[in-house]
Amino acid sequence: AVTEAEEKKILEGSNEFVIQTIDGVYLNTRLWVAKGSGKETPIIILLHMRGKSQRDLFPFAKFLSDNGYAVCTFDFRGHG
Repeated sequence: AVTEAEEKKILEGSNEFVIQTIDGVYLNTRLWVAKGSGKETPIIILLHMRGKSQRDLFPFAKFLSDNGYAVCTFDFRGHG
């Protein structure tokens, strides 16, 4: 289990937002932008497994962000 202090560090540099699908469903989303990134920064979209949520991917997303990638996670419908 991740402690509150560890989670705070993992979420550093990320922004949470909600997107609305064309049929009106709201999906929780989080975006990490790599430090010093620019227009040409690659972005990785991480997809969680069935029965899981985007939170399970946060440590890996932080790792990728710390290594120069922009990373997006989101919760599929009915998850998170």
